[in-house]
Parts: sequence; C-alpha cells; structure tokens
Amino acid sequence: MESTINSTSEEVSPLLSRDGNTLYFVRTFYEGNIGGELGAQDIWYSQRDQSGVWDTAVSLNQLNNQYNNIILGVGNNDSSIYVQNTYSNPLRWDYGISVSEKKNGKWQPPLELNLKFKRIGSFQGYFVPSNKDVIIESSNKNDSYGNEDLYIYRLEGNKWLGPIHLDTIINTPEGEISPFLCDDYETLFFSSDGHDGYGSFDLFMTKRLDSTWLNWSVPVNLGPVINSTAFDAYFSTYPSGESFYVSSKKEKYADIYSTTLSYEEIPIVTDTIVEDSTAYDTLIVDTLLVEIPIDTIKTEPVEVVEKEDRLPFTIQILAMPRGKKPNKIFFDHLDISHVEKSEGKDHLDRYYIGEFQTLVEALRGMDTLRKVGYSDSFVRKVEKYSTL
Repeated sequence: MESTINSTSEEVSPLLSRDGNTLYFVRTFYEGNIGGELGAQDIWYSQRDQSGVWDTAVSLNQLNNQYNNIILGVGNNDSSIYVQNTYSNPLRWDYGISVSEKKNGKWQPPLELNLKFKRIGSFQGYFVPSNKDVIIESSNKNDSYGNEDLYIYRLEGNKWLGPIHLDTIINTPEGEISPFLCDDYETLFFSSDGHDGYGSFDLFMTKRLDSTWLNWSVPVNLGPVINSTAFDAYFSTYPSGESFYVSSKKEKYADIYSTTLSYEEIPIVTDTIVEDSTAYDTLIVDTLLVEIPIDTIKTEPVEVVEKEDRLPFTIQILAMPRGKKPNKIFFDHLDISHVEKSEGKDHLDRYYIGEFQTLVEALRGMDTLRKVGYSDSFVRKVEKYSTL
C-alpha cells in the first residue's frame, strides 16, 4: 500500500471501518510510537479522501499508552472499537478485551469486557466481529495441540460461552494466529505455519459447516498471489471485496497489502463416472482462483469390510456403474495393490484406498491424493454390512 500507511517499521492488524473510509492498524518498532522505536505497539489510522487516496496515517493517541495497544474489531456504525486490554491494572489483563465508545467525536477510555481468558504463555490474539456476539481467540491453553490454537466464544443472553476449541481440522501442533471472521459468520481466515504452505506463516480460509461451530471445511491455502516464503498473516475482507493482509515478503518488517476478493458459488456437478460430487466455492483473489471444498466428508457408510479390525475411515477415489471398468491409467499414481472395490446397493462400484484411525489422518491423505491429480477423492466413514 501507499507510503502514507506503510513505513520502514512494521505494520500489522489492518481493520477497515464499517463506512470503508478509515483503516486502523498497529505499528511496531516505530520512533513515532509513545515508547519510541524500542517501545510497545501503538494503534494508528489513515482516512481515505474523496478521490480514494489514503491520507498520511496518524497515531490514535486517545487509545495509546506505554503498553501494547492493538485493535481487535470495529463495531457497527463505527461507534465502538475493541482493543486488547492494557488499560486496567496489569493483574486484570486476563480480561483480555476492552471496548471504547466514541462520543462527541472522541474515543472514551476503554472498559473491560466481562470475559476472562485463561491461557499458557504470553501470546494471545483476538478478533471481534461487528455484531459483537462472537470472539475468536488465538492462544496456548492446556488443551492446545502445540503453539497457539484457535478458540471460539459465543454470547448467549448476557453470558459468554466457551472456549470452543476448533480441533484438528484447523488447529495443528504449530501455530494458528490472526483470525478474521467474515460478516456471514461462516467464512474464517487465519494464518498458520502448521498446514502445508509456501514458507513461514501462510494465510488460509475455512468455512463453518453447521450451527455447532465445531465442524469446519479443510483449510485451503490462499495461494501464491497472497502467500510467500515469508510471514503472511492478518487477512481481513469486506462486503465490497476490498481486502487487506500483512506480509514481510519484500522487507525486513511486515507491511500492509491490499487486494480484491470475491466469491462465486457454483452448483454441484455430477459427471458420468463419479457419483458423489463436491460443492465448491470459488474464491477469487485478484486473478487467482482457489477452489474450496465445502463437503469433504460423506456420512453415507461404505458397503465394504470383511475383516473385523478395519479402521473407521477410508478415501473414495472413483465410482462407476456396475460392470464398467476404469481405465488402468487412472491408477498410475497409486499402488494398485492397496486399492479396494465395493459393490453398492445402488449398482455403483466404488474404489477406495487407505485405512485411517482418525478423520484428521484421512483428510490429510485426501489432500495428498488431490495434489497428485485425484481431485474428486473424499473421505468416507466405514461401516460393516451388519450395521446398514
């Protein structure tokens, strides 16, 4: 972005106001911060003029102090913003979020949100959507798989419920940070160095599959237009398609980049060979198309299993009408001795490969198969004939 926003120091956490005319972000290692170049982080902002140009960023002095000051969300009507709580007594910083209201054009002293966060270690990150009834936390807790994991909190009435651990579809033994939940409350962006990527932390997208907040699609890498071999994080996007993210791909410190993102939902396509097709969203980032599987596991049982100790998940790679045989070249990238076939009651022959103890292991196997060309492969749960 313009030099009116990026500097020779580090800029992270870009969040756009609801009216689209103010970009808030966080600066680090900057001599203009309250604590100077070696001090803590400060919140800065830039306003867009009538011609669409971003003005020179200025410090949000009303909300900056000698501690780390970080913006976490912007409320509806731009009348409130959420910030990391470094405004009360440090003994109360486990109440990790504060909210500041704007009155008569001035931001008021932030007040604690009545929610205490328990964590291990010193790192924590949060995102608060504009409706203010969900919080996404990135931190290390007793049930985390490694470094920072993502957690959800939901407001029901006057009570916060959570944390809801997002489990192994999203969380890995490495780190998951910088969550951003879209206005649809289904699409989640985050950064991770635990999923397959191009280098350091990469940006990913996942979609919520039901109302429980427990089931999510397999995260999809946003691709090389966005991600690099360096640090890529803090993606945010808005209904207009305007989007921002942070990367250190060109400089020692991270800068803010802008891009355009949109979605096109395309219908389920059934071809003549594979019965179970997958619904996709097409994510368009500038000129890059990223196909995102919405349904990566089928709940219908597999009608196969002779041995008693068969593991509960497998991967279907092909389905064909009874009596038709697949071309042998279809299996060129597989060990044919590990491919199994079942005859379904619907007169389809299904071909499977692999046995997996957990859904996570099976999904990873599916990802590997898709990368070598088996794009229609998906995970199925195995049940014996006697249970059908």
